[in-house]
Amino acid sequence: MGAGFDTLDLASLTLPEGGPTRDFARPADRRDALYEARYDRLTLAYDHWVQDGRIHFLTPRLLNLWPSLRADLAPRRSRHLRWEHLTAPLSARSVMGLPLSPSASLADRFAGLRVLMAVSKDNPIDWITAWARHHVATQGTEAVLLFDNGSTTYDAADITAALSRVPGLKTAVVIRAPFPYGPAHGRTAKLEVPARFFQTAMFNLARLRMLGQARSVLSLDIDEMAMGPSAHEAAERSLMGLVRLNGTWVYAGETGGRKPQAAHDHRPETPQPCMPKWCVVPGRLAGKKGWTVHRIFGDLDALFTGQTTFVHCQQCSTGWKVAREGTGALTHDPALTALWARSAE
Repeated sequence: MGAGFDTLDLASLTLPEGGPTRDFARPADRRDALYEARYDRLTLAYDHWVQDGRIHFLTPRLLNLWPSLRADLAPRRSRHLRWEHLTAPLSARSVMGLPLSPSASLADRFAGLRVLMAVSKDNPIDWITAWARHHVATQGTEAVLLFDNGSTTYDAADITAALSRVPGLKTAVVIRAPFPYGPAHGRTAKLEVPARFFQTAMFNLARLRMLGQARSVLSLDIDEMAMGPSAHEAAERSLMGLVRLNGTWVYAGETGGRKPQAAHDHRPETPQPCMPKWCVVPGRLAGKKGWTVHRIFGDLDALFTGQTTFVHCQQCSTGWKVAREGTGALTHDPALTALWARSAE
């Protein structure tokens, strides 16, 4: 493996069994066994690290755990919908009986680079390398930051080794992040804390610890592939440091079974839009706000829509959330065939 390609663990803090746990965010009459099984009751902090003369903590929503942390750390607190950012003096040694062993900031690692970022679990490694190779070739991506959410079919280091062989990629860091993803079903009631803490927390861990000095950051999942001019360049030209990417679903010509991105060369006769994604410059206003999966400024992101779009490859999925099958009438799109040929060169 070449220099600049690493697999890293987070300095996470896990509550011991038999001790206090995070309360459920949803009342008993609105949760089922699946909700309870997928809910993260035990992660106290996803990571803690030293930066700017303080210890930083990135946590799921603390809920009932907050009084204990406040008593132990006397921290500064920034609370968000799904995650929290705390900072404490360097003299802090433990919290809730757990010893602290903070990591260092990784901001220098990605300084000045155009970064592609995603969360992944058990996606075939050739899909991951195809995703990286495509964005290096078509978008000018230079680096990858990937959070591996506890894959069971390979080790995270296998991803790193494969990424080190992607032509044009300067660096990649794969982070082992084997935390509960959270319940993926049911609408959140008004004033209820959403129970899916993990993905948004990882994005903001990236923003705070790893990507603060990056030139720009493009957020697309493994099954999402950009089309058109460079989203990195568009975000870097933007005064706010943001470009929104609108997306549409595309399909493989053959139905049934999982398919790689390059098999997706058909579109439905009636376009099927999907949720948008984004590219930001961390050092500008948009990049300094909290990063969510689909939006930075909420509906105002539409004001920053660029010419770059993306295709969401329907059969490029492990089916972890919902089974993805075919749709109605499909039409072959030569532009997609050409797109895959370009990124395979």
